[in-house]
Amino acid sequence: MFFETVKLIWKAATQAERVLLIACIAYIIWPFDLFPEAVFGFFGLIDDAAAMATFVGLINRIRSRISPEE
Repeated sequence: MFFETVKLIWKAATQAERVLLIACIAYIIWPFDLFPEAVFGFFGLIDDAAAMATFVGLINRIRSRISPEE
């Protein structure tokens, strides 16, 4: 079920959306941050939260274009 959903989202995504999805995933799992938590404390989580919010928002936007029968 999960992989079928991922395939549907990937097929429905435009080229730019695919690049942004990959960039968000890479940034989230990348061990280095733009604003490291060790230096900026709590505010160091802002860049991670922004990447996650972008990812979730993009997934929701793509899913809204997919018809229920797919």
